[in-house]
Amino acid sequence: MRIRHSITVAIVLAIAASTAAMTWRESSAAAPSLRRTHPTGSRSRRVHGYLGRPFGIHVTTNGAILVTEQDVNVLRQLDPRVRGATSFEVGEDPGDVVATRDGAVAYVSGFQDGSITIVQLAGDTMSDLLGLPTRSAYRLALSPNELRLYVTSTDGRLYLFNTATRTVATSKPLGGSLQGLTIDHAGTSLFVSSTAGDVWRLEQHALRTRRQTHLDCAAQDIALSSDDRELYVACEKGDVVVLDPRTMEQLDVIPVGSAFGLAVTPDGEQLYVSSPSDGDVAIVELATRKVVNRVSVQGMPRRIAFSPSGDQAYVTNEWNWLSVSE
Repeated sequence: MRIRHSITVAIVLAIAASTAAMTWRESSAAAPSLRRTHPTGSRSRRVHGYLGRPFGIHVTTNGAILVTEQDVNVLRQLDPRVRGATSFEVGEDPGDVVATRDGAVAYVSGFQDGSITIVQLAGDTMSDLLGLPTRSAYRLALSPNELRLYVTSTDGRLYLFNTATRTVATSKPLGGSLQGLTIDHAGTSLFVSSTAGDVWRLEQHALRTRRQTHLDCAAQDIALSSDDRELYVACEKGDVVVLDPRTMEQLDVIPVGSAFGLAVTPDGEQLYVSSPSDGDVAIVELATRKVVNRVSVQGMPRRIAFSPSGDQAYVTNEWNWLSVSE
């Protein structure tokens, strides 16, 4: 099924273009010598103009911010290289988005219809809406060669989507409502979590289970340290659990309160943790595993991503804005 740009939505979204452009100007105005390796968390502002609830987020290597909007079924692209925003129609209740390294193609999951929308990000082109054999498609991860797209689902299965043939190659039954998903930097292991508290380490190619552990928490997002020596698991009822990715043994617990979204800063020094129930983002210094700051973003913060330079953090918020932390 092929769908076109939502022209009506694009026109309305243009109202917020000046706000977005101001964001880019402020970011690019800083001299390169003054750029930080991660945000200080001392200042936070909002980018408004979203019609739906911002949820999933991905930043391309070119610095374009891709945000999924639930309710209106739109992917919005804010690109610092051009003025304004572009919108694309996607599947129902878009929950996640990833893009190829060249920033040309994005994949968007449909949480309510089990779809994958393939979006050509450059130019006024049409997008392809493909259905998976499930009612719900959620978290996404691209393999290093970008030929495999991994998709979690609330039906307890991990789906392997072949990006070349645009078909489902296979699926892996794991159980529970699958939530977190990440691939290690070597591209050999895949990590998956479920809200039942189970966390798996799988072989990236064969999807064989190598290790599994169970946590007494509603596990949400997961993230790896920059050296792949630690795996962080967000527990929605409270805290971040630190696991050894090889053995899946518990190493530590970071008391941050209710945790949902996770992201490690590009320099590998800090972990950002969103708390939808508290309306804030905790900043954890990974060397000490201590919370060094809390940014009150209010509303209902969800997913987190960083600018390529690492000096800005972007947090989607279901109260219809994007928070920018510096």
